[in-house]
Amino acid sequence: MVGRRVRRFPMARIATLVPVFVGLNLLGISLCTFFGLPFWMDHIGTFLAAATLGPVWSLVTLTVYHGFRLFVNPWVLPLYPIPASVAITAGLMFWWGWGERVWKWCVTTGLAVGATSTITYIPLVLALFGGLEPLNWLNMVSFVALSQASNTVVPAMMVSSGLVIFVDRLVTGIITLLIMRALPIDYMYGPFDPKGNLRW
Repeated sequence: MVGRRVRRFPMARIATLVPVFVGLNLLGISLCTFFGLPFWMDHIGTFLAAATLGPVWSLVTLTVYHGFRLFVNPWVLPLYPIPASVAITAGLMFWWGWGERVWKWCVTTGLAVGATSTITYIPLVLALFGGLEPLNWLNMVSFVALSQASNTVVPAMMVSSGLVIFVDRLVTGIITLLIMRALPIDYMYGPFDPKGNLRW
């Protein structure tokens, strides 16, 4: 049975890792923007913070990253609850043991985080943009097609946004997992087996 020990890390390590994680978030979204990909990929650092430092520092990482985004796109300020839900959900899921096996990691980053992101995303984007997020062309195309076919807004938003968010979170989680597999166990936070190792 997985225990729920918490490893306490020195502040020097935290002060070093958090800026690195913020940089990974910025790198992910910058690459997607540069190549015109219909995703964000801006939670690699958030997931790493959740898995290595816990939910509190995952939220701190996300908040600092979101602050940097405000300089480029001030309109993302009211969307803060969406990425915040990513940081909190990922941190808690890893703490509850949904990260010590590959399939659980994928369920956490894809389904659990994707679901909370979609639930948070839909009402905010409907209220702010009427259902269209300006910087995601796939969301816009799929939403227009689905809304015209069904003559309804909310179901079209749920399908188009849910699919894009699920794929984005899952791919981001897999990339994060590959990075995590290269890190020493000493960097892991949260649940361990009786010997102190994740069950990978």
